[in-house]
Amino acid sequence: MPKGKYDRSQTKRFIAASIPSIKDACQQFPNEESAIAFLVSHGILTAAEETNCVACGYHGCRRKSKATPKSLKCNKKDCGKSQSLVVNTLFANSKMPLHQILYIAVFFLFQSPAATVVSQLHCSSKTVNEFYQLFRQMIRKVLEADDAFKVDDPVDSAEAASLSEADKKKKNEAEDLQALAIWRQMNTDSMWEAFLGCLKRVAYDSKEGFKVVKEAAAPVDANEVAAATAAVAAATTAAVAAAGPPSAPGGN
Repeated sequence: MPKGKYDRSQTKRFIAASIPSIKDACQQFPNEESAIAFLVSHGILTAAEETNCVACGYHGCRRKSKATPKSLKCNKKDCGKSQSLVVNTLFANSKMPLHQILYIAVFFLFQSPAATVVSQLHCSSKTVNEFYQLFRQMIRKVLEADDAFKVDDPVDSAEAASLSEADKKKKNEAEDLQALAIWRQMNTDSMWEAFLGCLKRVAYDSKEGFKVVKEAAAPVDANEVAAATAAVAAATTAAVAAAGPPSAPGGN
């Protein structure tokens, strides 16, 4: 696909080809154990036997039981402390099985509405929306670390201080969506691998949010960033023009 030229139908075809279908995902990781193996193989999680104990620093843990594959126990005899396999990851604060979170990620990349995910996975809309938000925040953080996304018109400190919490939230969500659009444009032919790459590079804390802890596998092409940004801006302008001017107050 030519860089910088935005063709919505062609872009959708590229994207669909770069993301596993939900059927393929269900076959690839049908349960939590297979999801763990998948995430370990992509460097997103560390294998139990390669995990350092957070209590004593001993190298090597084991699963506590087959029933709790995310729970580990230190192999050192005089320690034996427990810890989570998913600590400091996007998965840490959810009780949802890992394979189902990966299914939500597939739906997210296909831009499926939350209602579709709820009907397919039988989870709550709150859970789906929370993960969609986390995915957007993660992608924005990675783009910012790679100098691939900057807020176009940042407010000054005085103006920022005057914003209500609701306005700040709305502003951040709009910026997250803008970053996501640029990221999608940059990764039309490799979106699933790019998403897994984001998961691999970040650490997550519920209070501090996302932090990029690993460098990109390859430098980001500044020309590609510029082309993707221009394409998203052009698509946004076209959408606004197609929608027409807002109706006058009190108009029909």
